[in-house]
Formats: sequence, structure tokens, C-alpha cells
Amino acid sequence: MRDVTLVTGNGGFFGQGRKPWDPLDIKSIITYLKQYNISITHRFYHQIINGELPSPEIPIIYSFSQRPEIRAYLIDMANYLDFLGFRIIPSLEILLCHENKGFQELLKKRYAIDSLKAFYFSDFEDIDSYNLQYPVVLKKLDGSNGKGVFLIEDENTLTKTVSSFARPFTTTQKLDLLRRKHFRKSKSYKEYPNYSNTIDLQQYSKHIMMHKRFVIQEFIPGLDHDYRVLKAGDRFYITKRHTKDTFKASGTKLFDFEIPNPEPILRFAKSVTDKIDSPFLSMDICHRNDNFYLLEFQGLHFGMNVVVKGTGYFVYQDNTFKFQTQ
Repeated sequence: MRDVTLVTGNGGFFGQGRKPWDPLDIKSIITYLKQYNISITHRFYHQIINGELPSPEIPIIYSFSQRPEIRAYLIDMANYLDFLGFRIIPSLEILLCHENKGFQELLKKRYAIDSLKAFYFSDFEDIDSYNLQYPVVLKKLDGSNGKGVFLIEDENTLTKTVSSFARPFTTTQKLDLLRRKHFRKSKSYKEYPNYSNTIDLQQYSKHIMMHKRFVIQEFIPGLDHDYRVLKAGDRFYITKRHTKDTFKASGTKLFDFEIPNPEPILRFAKSVTDKIDSPFLSMDICHRNDNFYLLEFQGLHFGMNVVVKGTGYFVYQDNTFKFQTQ
């Protein structure tokens, strides 16, 4: 009998089902694991964070949440457990990749995974240091099904689109800026001889402007499809996703499950999963000339069409991929 600690949100919330607020059936998960002679101890996030820890040799399986504050709480928990040397599933790096395409780019660099050229920015001003070749693909860090992804033809369009990511000033902030500009008396500080109200207003305005980080990725013209490969345990599921009136394949719901010669794609996918430690990994892969590239990946929450609508999966045996029907 192997011991595992299963950590969920309050009420046994294990995210997510069809929607972010829809939990998976925790009782079914526990029953399934017990079939494999696994003994489950159930804990809540707050119990783990506040000291109710299992023995360090016992793995910890946890779920995630789309709620920003809960996700931040989970990142704190995962960082703490990782620091203590616990085996956490999914790994800390997979959690950091969730709804964060910027960190995905960093992880691809860390593991030297073939990827399209990409840049990760926190501010539009940073772009001036780079010679971008238009058109480019602009991505918000979060979102799925093609949302938050834009084809950018020139610098002017890039400026406008990135500017639209910033959250507008609230009414209270606008009034405060108006006060600072027109109704504030001149000030001077012995400790800050270069102080001026005008410069302070400019700096303060930038300080309270809510920016959004973003990724700029190389664009491949004429790309009319990509591949979704899902690794689950030792199984590899694959589908071909077509574009529709756009450059994006994600979200079009145009799938092919009969892939001629899937071996090269699956070998590339396996090379990725050999580097990234996760029992589940959903990968978006594109092909250009004779090379494959990892576009995006997820190890926490991902679409299941490739499993539900496909006819089977591949298993790597004897140095080749063998198809098995479901």
C-alpha cells in the first residue's frame, strides 16, 4: 500500500470540471486511486499551509483554482512544500505555468525545448530594445481557446493593442490625479533636493497604471493547422487542429483524429515530456519545414476533446509508438 496526501479546497473542491466553479468528483478520484493500492489522506489547503504536513516521503497531490487569490495561496503552498523537499504533483514549475504563457517561455528555455522565437515583456517601453520582424503574434499571459491572441502587422497596431491591455484609471484615481495636477501646493524637501510636483505626478501616474504582461512570438505565415498532443501517464493522444478564417487553430473546434505518420510528432512530444516533470501534459505543437516547435503547454487544466472524441491512443514500446483503441 502506497500513501498519498490529497489536498483540496474547502468542501473538497478539486478544480476543475466543465467550468472553473465546477469541481471534479473527489470521491471518484479517491475510489479510483484505491484500486491501485494507494492509501489516501485528505487535507485542505489551509491545513497544509498551517502545519498539518505528512511525512516528507509521502507525495502530495493538489488541485488548482482559477480564483486569483486562491491561486496565489496555492503558489505559496507549493513553494513552501518544494522548499521542504516534498514531492508535489503537479510540480511547482507546472503550477507557475498555469495561466502564465510568459513563464512557459522561460521553462522552454530552461529545458532547451525547440520553440518559436519569443519575447516576454512587462511594459511596452521594453520593446524598443528589440528589433521585431512583423507580423508577430501577441499573447496575453492567460486565456484559452484562442482568446487573448492577436496577429500584429506593424508597430502602430502593437502599440494600440498593448495599450488596450492596461486597466483604465478609476474615477477615484482620476480625481486624485486632477488634484495633484491643479490643486497641490509646491513642495520642497531637504532630503530630496530634486523633487518637483510635475515629476512626482508623472511618476505617480505611471506607478498606478495597471499594466499586463505579454508575450510576443514569431509568426509562421501559411500555417493552417497545428497538433494537440496530450500525454496522460504512458498514453499519448493526438489530434490535428485546423485554422478557420484566422491564424489560430485553438478554439476552432476543427479536428482530425486520423493523423498520417504521427510518429515524428509523437517523438517530439515525448522529447518534451522527458524534460518536463508532469504526469499529464497537454502540448500545442506546430511544424515548419522539417522541424517541430512547442507553442504552448499545460499540466493542470486543459481540453479533453483529444481523449473524448478520439478513437484511441499511442503507447511508446520497443522504440516505437503503438496505437491502441479505447
